[in-house]
Amino acid sequence: MSNCKCNLLKLYKNWVRVKSPWGFTIPDIRRHHAEELEKRVKQGWLFSAPGGETRQAVKDRVLAALLTAHEKWCDQKILIVCHQGVIKTTLYHITKRAFLPEEDPLLSHNRLHIIKYSAGSFSTLELNIPQDTVLL
Repeated sequence: MSNCKCNLLKLYKNWVRVKSPWGFTIPDIRRHHAEELEKRVKQGWLFSAPGGETRQAVKDRVLAALLTAHEKWCDQKILIVCHQGVIKTTLYHITKRAFLPEEDPLLSHNRLHIIKYSAGSFSTLELNIPQDTVLL
């Protein structure tokens, strides 16, 4: 793995809060499945929606993709657009959070986050940049 400095930009994609044919909105889940949701959220990195990936599995998949991007475009800045779950999982791993409900929130909605890969690991450069900020 190269030690070159490679900045990866992550953009939070707006979460559409309408009921979809695939399931429930977050408010629906909180209203109708609060006990089950609370039990699952307390599992931290082992949390998963019914039939879904754990946060640990998402982290492993995303980090593998980020390393591949780093290897392919090492000398370039990369903009990655994905949903909040992927962003949160990645940044909580980088910042060594337990992903438990008692932790203060790390991320603000609709923000950019800049991470860097160097010397074999990822680190954060800047979090929660307003999306109307021009990045040069």
